[in-house]
This record gives sequence, C-alpha cells and structure tokens, in this order.
Amino acid sequence: TLSRLPAVRSLDKNACPPLFRELLSANPFYSDVILTSPTGKVLASAWSTPSGLNLSDSPYFIEVLRTKAFAVGGFRKSRTTGINVLVCGYPVFGPQRELIGMVSTGLRLSIFDEIVRDVSLPAGSTISMADRQGLRLFHRHFPDPKPDVYPVGEPLRAGIWKQLLEAPKGLPFFGIGADGMRRMYLIQESRLDPKAEPYLYVGVSLLEMNVLIQARRSLYSS
Repeated sequence: TLSRLPAVRSLDKNACPPLFRELLSANPFYSDVILTSPTGKVLASAWSTPSGLNLSDSPYFIEVLRTKAFAVGGFRKSRTTGINVLVCGYPVFGPQRELIGMVSTGLRLSIFDEIVRDVSLPAGSTISMADRQGLRLFHRHFPDPKPDVYPVGEPLRAGIWKQLLEAPKGLPFFGIGADGMRRMYLIQESRLDPKAEPYLYVGVSLLEMNVLIQARRSLYSS
C-alpha cells in the first residue's frame, strides 16, 4: 500500500511529491496525497501547500493517532486544493512498528456524479450520502439536480437526521425532505468494523405519493 512505499516510510520530502503526482495521474478520483508527521505537520504533498500547514485538528488525523489504523474522516474542503472531498488517513510505521507519520488522500466528491450518471429513478426521487456528522457528501435529485436545495457540505434536515439515527436498521421510514415533500427513505450504513460507528450513510428516497400509487397498482393487479 501507499504507506509502505520506501519514499513514504523514509519520510522523503523530495521523493514523495513526484510519486504522489504520479499516483494522482493514475487515480484522478483523488484530489491530493499528503504526508504528515505525527504532530500533523505537512511534510510532502502532490501539490504545493501553504507554509506551516498543520492537519492535527482533522478528525481523520485524530482517529488514526488513536487507533493506529486506517480511518475515514468526513466532509472537508481540501486545504491544499479547495476541492470538496472525503478524506482517508493511513498510518506510516517505522521499523519497530512505531507511528512515524501519516498519509492522507482526499476522494473527490464529484466522482459520485459520474457513478450515478446512468441511474434512472422515478421523478422526485433522490440518492444521497452523508458523513457521520450528518453533513451532505453527495445528493442527486431525479430527473434534474437541485444543488441549491441540497447543498453539499451542509447538514441534513434535522428531523431526517434524527429519524435516520433512530430508525430500525434496514427498514424504511417516512419524513419531510429539504424540499418540503413527504418521502420514504431507505438508508444503508457503512462501517470499517462491525462494532464501530458508521462513517457513511447512503440513502434513497422516493416521494410518498409515488410509493402509494405503485402500492395501489400492485394491489389492483393482484
């Protein structure tokens, strides 16, 4: 993996930037690759970074320090590229398995537009993603996007977030969306470990009236 490459493990400030740029060229869905010290000081990046930049206050950084394992953060506007990303952090270990640094990568949130580009859902339906804090990572309204109604980086509607956390896992629930329409929601959670808290929520919503219309059609045809 990236954290095991010789240039990374030796914390080579000169060798890492061109290596990181090569990795980005082959994996354009990432916005940057950054190497930091255990104190959060940026040692190397695929792109130029502001002098003295420190990432020790980042949630993913704190989690990697705590667990000494891979961690996923939440929504973030990259401090090096200004792009909306979901950041992941990897520990870098020395010869005695001591933590000597950290590598982080920012997944471009715009990649999800490409993923759902050919998806077809009934008019008024949505596909959305949120981080563990309830901040919107992605939202697609069908048939037309509505970024002004569902802005990325903003919190989900408080009532929906509360229902999402309290609803029985895997079962749909009904609520009022950001557009004021009553909807049926179905949420899938993602965890790094079965005992860990979810770091990602992926949901689909359908207008309640469309659900009822389809239910009546099924009832009458049976």
